[in-house]
Amino acid sequence: MDENENLEERVMRKMGRLNFFATPWESLDEDKTTQQRRVSYKLSNRISLFATNVTCIQQKNVCDDGHGLFFDEVLTLHDVPFGDNFQVPSLA
Repeated sequence: MDENENLEERVMRKMGRLNFFATPWESLDEDKTTQQRRVSYKLSNRISLFATNVTCIQQKNVCDDGHGLFFDEVLTLHDVPFGDNFQVPSLA
């Protein structure tokens, strides 16, 4: 595990995301402008009253000008009562 992964785990723990696990970034295209990974964690009790587990797919794309990244994330919340009746937008 490299320093960036350790830093990411520490930041996630301070944000209330416990048992954080992320797969390595994988390229989805030949020129490596789009990469994807899977992430899972559990929300702490100070964030959620329920023992909410979260899985998500994160995708990052290099901007057309080549000087930035665009992130997209799809979250799935597990173990939330009536969770199939609402959606939570991610603004990160």
